[in-house]
Amino acid sequence: TMKTAILLAKVGSGDPTALVPRDILRMATTAGALIMSAGDCLGSDEPRNDMGQLTPGSKADITLVDLNKPHIMPVHRPDSALVYNCNGPDVHTVIVAGQVLLDAGRVTMLDEEALLTECRDAARDLMKRAGIRSQRSEIGDRRSDGTRNTHHAHAPYITQPTMNINNRIILITGAAQRVGRVIALTLAERGAHIAFTYLDDSEPWRDTLAEIEALGVQALALPLNVLHPEQPKQVVEQVVERFGRVDVLVNNASIWLTDPFLDISYDAWRAALDVNLTGPFLCSQAAAPHMLAQGEGVIINITDLSAFQTWPKYAHHAASKAGLVALTRVMAAELAPTIRVNAIAPGTVLLPPNAPDAKRRWAEENSLLKRIGSPEDVAKTVAFLIEMDFATGAVYFMDGGRALV
Repeated sequence: TMKTAILLAKVGSGDPTALVPRDILRMATTAGALIMSAGDCLGSDEPRNDMGQLTPGSKADITLVDLNKPHIMPVHRPDSALVYNCNGPDVHTVIVAGQVLLDAGRVTMLDEEALLTECRDAARDLMKRAGIRSQRSEIGDRRSDGTRNTHHAHAPYITQPTMNINNRIILITGAAQRVGRVIALTLAERGAHIAFTYLDDSEPWRDTLAEIEALGVQALALPLNVLHPEQPKQVVEQVVERFGRVDVLVNNASIWLTDPFLDISYDAWRAALDVNLTGPFLCSQAAAPHMLAQGEGVIINITDLSAFQTWPKYAHHAASKAGLVALTRVMAAELAPTIRVNAIAPGTVLLPPNAPDAKRRWAEENSLLKRIGSPEDVAKTVAFLIEMDFATGAVYFMDGGRALV
């Protein structure tokens, strides 16, 4: 089965979606289309065949490229590279910077309104073929002849998430074991391709890698120690090199340290902040430019209740997690609307194997639901935030009501 794709150019604004009105993007992505940059397909004479990328004969339902980029296609022959890459009977509509190329050969010049109409019709056709109903409202100004001007007035009713987990590239830090492992497996079960990091060989990363691959998706395991500030960028670059993009980043890696305030050493203080706060900062700063270039992305930070409650003997841990909450909100404000950034604050979901029964009883008694959670609860919340495209800048408490006790 050939993949449906929308191929977007990087234009002068630096926003690869600038050529396409948002309603067209939402309709097409709702119908399961992929979004990619023009350079991914047209950047060389031999198009790559990486995950989600177009190759000769691929199905291109809506394709936009920028004729002003010589490295994308020759300016003197603006149709040659496009025909080479998208030729074939499966081409539905190919749009080249204001020119609509139909049947991979005939070029028709259209004005802006006709161009947008062509895009919207193609996007609605995508939804129809995908079995998705859309509702449109005609809320435009009336023309002088009394007819209604509906240009820019089409607003589809989205019945599926814009960011669907299936076939997405998701990077999860600290996912060789415990909660991170469950997040990785849950998303892989939904069709995501998983890249995850581990600290060192003391963690069972090979077992986790095998479990993910057994689900029929692609997987990549990479070592990461955020005490080395150059490593997060290297990890992200390796993910992009392998998969061609990164759609979602889950900053899950964390360290738990406990000491009375007066006994906290400088090294312990630095370790808590470096792993729990600086690590997510560096990983997000490395991944965000790729997401901006793609035109969409999701970042999810895993914090906890220490950011909102008073936990004696956890001053360094609480400070790092509270900082992560603040970082989440600022990132959401600065990276919107292209990238959505949220945080999850779990309650007790996974006790250490040697935890005394009294610890479990305390956690259960301090939950409104009178039980502890599970790693699967966190994983389901991650999945929700990936697909809930109206959520950003928020902290989601997944704690059984413990924050209210």
